[in-house]
Amino acid sequence: AIEYLIRRYSIHIYNSEAIILSFIPYHDTLTFARVLHILTLPTNKVWHFLLKAKKNSALVPRKLLVQSTAKNFALLEFILGHITSLSVEKLHKTLLSFCVAYTTDFLSEVSSSTKLNESVVRLILPYIDTALKPESPRQLRLAFFMITAHLCNLCTLTQSVLDGFIFAFANLLKNVNDNENEMNEIIRILGLVVFSQREIIQEFSSISMKSIMKVSPEQLSNSLSQIPFLINGETKHSLTDSRPDIKFIFLFKTLSLCDI
Repeated sequence: AIEYLIRRYSIHIYNSEAIILSFIPYHDTLTFARVLHILTLPTNKVWHFLLKAKKNSALVPRKLLVQSTAKNFALLEFILGHITSLSVEKLHKTLLSFCVAYTTDFLSEVSSSTKLNESVVRLILPYIDTALKPESPRQLRLAFFMITAHLCNLCTLTQSVLDGFIFAFANLLKNVNDNENEMNEIIRILGLVVFSQREIIQEFSSISMKSIMKVSPEQLSNSLSQIPFLINGETKHSLTDSRPDIKFIFLFKTLSLCDI
């Protein structure tokens, strides 16, 4: 099919960026190398890092892709913008796996070089927000659950950003239609997001709290009991082990629960 489109409509010349975005999950395969070789690369600088690989029909390793993104964040915007705009039938497993691996590797790369600052967080938040909306495809949400957890583990978020995450997850909980598996997924990621933060959480919006209050204590306890946490250097099986009756234990990062 693609050979016909190339011959009939010259898509390798006029739609090269769309082709790159379609084949980017296969960046380290011969298929991508062959496709890249015949493309007329877009004139913007986003894809300039591919020039050498195009000339030599070479594979594009993940490291090159990640390092190029660390130098030019527009590449991340192109890729995440493309993935979050796709309909459910176009979100195949390879694409979503690439999305998670590429984004988490990028975040780790900028974190190791002390470049994981507010500008990077601001850049990625709109795509997380889009993916975590109730109307987004479930498989897209699951992919961005992992990206969100990784981001929160790498940096300390501001109170407003963290509260935004709480609201997004709480909103999801209202819209899962009593699907126990989805509720468990959401609660576990929410717990990981909150407890990954290094600062004690002081407060959340009333809207977020009211949304989470609708979750039964049993559901919350059962979901959180399967998450191991590190407290004072010691691994605890679950924060709910000592006080399973406390419904919102995961909202407070404190070792002393007597004041809750």
